[in-house]
Amino acid sequence: MTYGIAINDKGQRFINEDVYHGRLGQFAIEQLSDRLYYIVTVEHYADYEESSYLGASVAATGETFAELESELNLRKGTLQHTLSVYNEDCKNGADTLFHKATEWMLPLDPPLVALDITPGRGAFLPYFTLGGLDTLPTGEVLNASGKVISGLFAAGRNACGVVRTAAGYSSGMSVGDATFSGRLAGIQATRDIA
Repeated sequence: MTYGIAINDKGQRFINEDVYHGRLGQFAIEQLSDRLYYIVTVEHYADYEESSYLGASVAATGETFAELESELNLRKGTLQHTLSVYNEDCKNGADTLFHKATEWMLPLDPPLVALDITPGRGAFLPYFTLGGLDTLPTGEVLNASGKVISGLFAAGRNACGVVRTAAGYSSGMSVGDATFSGRLAGIQATRDIA
């Protein structure tokens, strides 16, 4: 699936598709679009049917860029332009718009399939909140006014740590955040007791 592209209802890409899936979900919910699609070749769609967890339904298919664009009811020329630029970047070995890693860049030659990845329409596109209690780096919890609540500490996913939204999250960051912030909170709690 990473060989495909994610587009909004303007026929434009909005992310490098080789990102952590939680980031893709976060960027998807930030789009000001009625529909979002993931464009893949028929060959990659065959792989998707066998091994993908996405569960997105087919929104359209096309033997040409123009046919796919028409079936998706996109403004004439928009998807054609996006696909042409993307394919040119693939041939030149560099994603000039979103810097997708070259190993995931293969031209999208028809026939193509568009999957509906619009949040809330059945596809499993992970997006989630992160955060928790607002703290100092030492784990001391702050109230709404930004003042320390004496004796209250938070660490890991119970606190707003290194990563506050899924836009900056990658798998495993919670482990580092929990161990680091837990250690600092423990040190501070010990100091407060002494």
